[in-house]
Amino acid sequence: MNRGTHIFIGLSMGLLICGQRTDLIALCTVMGAVGGWFPDIDLFLKHRKSLHNILSLLATGAAVYAAAYFLAKNFAASPALIASLTAYSFMAGYSMHIFGDSLTIMGTYVFWPLSNYRLRLAKMKSNGFLINFLGALLGLAFIAVWARDYVYSTLTLLGR
Repeated sequence: MNRGTHIFIGLSMGLLICGQRTDLIALCTVMGAVGGWFPDIDLFLKHRKSLHNILSLLATGAAVYAAAYFLAKNFAASPALIASLTAYSFMAGYSMHIFGDSLTIMGTYVFWPLSNYRLRLAKMKSNGFLINFLGALLGLAFIAVWARDYVYSTLTLLGR
């Protein structure tokens, strides 16, 4: 999957995680996008091993939570909520990145360093039209679900 598709899916996952907290949409979408991009910084290490696995997902998610809590505790009424939404958005984008890459020919080593098992759910080319088109559709579907819920909750508040 292309980097832009990973980022777009992560952004849309952040929007879903945020839900109707319109005051936190920017934070959640940015962190989802960062999570969608982050695993590819292992291009200079063992690509699709170092950061494309569950252990790295959990470790970086915990680090993001800790950093967000530390930063939010001095200015937010609910630092745990801010930290949770930040970490969940990041981890949602990250996990969708791993899933997306598992659809490619190269696959991902989701259990590394515990196992060298390569998860390959399909055999699409990373830069192929089909996988990126499906990824864009998935991102748009996530945004549509969020928009539907947002409109419904707004109309409910207005009594319509």
